[in-house]
Amino acid sequence: MIITQFTLASLVCCLADRAISGQALWTNRSYCFNCGHPLAWYDMIPLLSAPMLKFRCRNCSQTFTSVPEWLFFEGLFPLMMLTIPFQWSPAYFLHFFLLFLAREDSQKERAHTDIVWLLTPYFLFFNEGLAHDEPVFILLKVFFLTLNFPLMYLQKMGVGDFPVFVLAAIMFDGVAFTNFIFTSTFSTLIFVPLMIKKRKMPFLPFLLFSWIITELI
Repeated sequence: MIITQFTLASLVCCLADRAISGQALWTNRSYCFNCGHPLAWYDMIPLLSAPMLKFRCRNCSQTFTSVPEWLFFEGLFPLMMLTIPFQWSPAYFLHFFLLFLAREDSQKERAHTDIVWLLTPYFLFFNEGLAHDEPVFILLKVFFLTLNFPLMYLQKMGVGDFPVFVLAAIMFDGVAFTNFIFTSTFSTLIFVPLMIKKRKMPFLPFLLFSWIITELI
């Protein structure tokens, strides 16, 4: 199971990198996006190959990921998934879809989050998060989601983050949703000083981290 989680995380990140860069998902073997050089099998070992290559292409020396991204996407995420019991359910595989979106956001500061809207009707009808909510928590969820609109208008929050918040409001009950918001906000604030040189900071990785933490609490 350990090998499976690390392999799945690496595969999802590879597909996300291709998708957000407009590359074909399945037609070609893995290659460097900068020089097009095909990667050997020993360049694609999950978790190990990136640091062995010093996070650069063996052929052109172009950086293909950063240390924080490698630690989170190929290290922390698989380890966190090991703590969640495996289930053949959409809710379980939703984690990997969120990983896909988070990886896209970290690479290009945009993601295919429109697809989330296609998933919301299913989870709205088959998930019990809203069913267990007291009216006060439902009102708090609506109030929080409404606050997102001025933030998006002022460009303080990406439009692509909103569908994930809506999905979280559906998936989690009131207490868990509150924990989700607190964890995502707190974890983001911790990393703000490290991202001071960037005008924008990808938020979806923090939402993914907070999603799993909320499930484990």
